[in-house]
Amino acid sequence: MSHRSLQFTAAARRDFRSIQRYTLRTWGKNRRDAYADSLNAAMHELTQFPALGPTLDGEPAGMRYRPINDHVIYYRIDEDAISIVRILHKRMDIVRQLQGQGSTK
Repeated sequence: MSHRSLQFTAAARRDFRSIQRYTLRTWGKNRRDAYADSLNAAMHELTQFPALGPTLDGEPAGMRYRPINDHVIYYRIDEDAISIVRILHKRMDIVRQLQGQGSTK
């Protein structure tokens, strides 16, 4: 089984940094590190098992998601990569947050 690489949109990178800053301010360094590790593990697991997350209903087409703790990882399966599109809190309005995140192909 070949593993896909992991790629991030600029928005996903911002999301991840924001999650880390918030967790550090709210719960401290140890909790921040543990939470970041759990998100990283979930994303890397997708490189081995890309269809692990179900397909998101509606638009944008082809988007999948993977809940992890209080966040949801939104991603696409590309030919040789898993593209992390956003990492959003489970209470966020995903329709608004994912606008403009349609396929670039």
